[in-house]
Amino acid sequence: MQYDERMIAPMRAELTRLGLEELRTAAQVDAALTKMATKVDTQNAGDPLYEKLDGASLALKAARALIFEGVVQPNGYTEPLLHKFRQEKKAGA
Repeated sequence: MQYDERMIAPMRAELTRLGLEELRTAAQVDAALTKMATKVDTQNAGDPLYEKLDGASLALKAARALIFEGVVQPNGYTEPLLHKFRQEKKAGA
């Protein structure tokens, strides 16, 4: 669902003014997720149970799905997406 640009322009301007980076394309979102994953991987480098957030990471795929598919879920309810990824994780464990 696309929101009317006139409605969101003031919010977009305020968030950008506060320093948030605007991401409008899938490529921009993917780049931001990759940047975030690198930072999180570094923060968790000493944890032997930590699973890296590389391109094959189920957690990273779930985050991307929530961003792009969450908006089309009934009533914005994202639990079915999360459930799907939890099932995949359990099946691969």
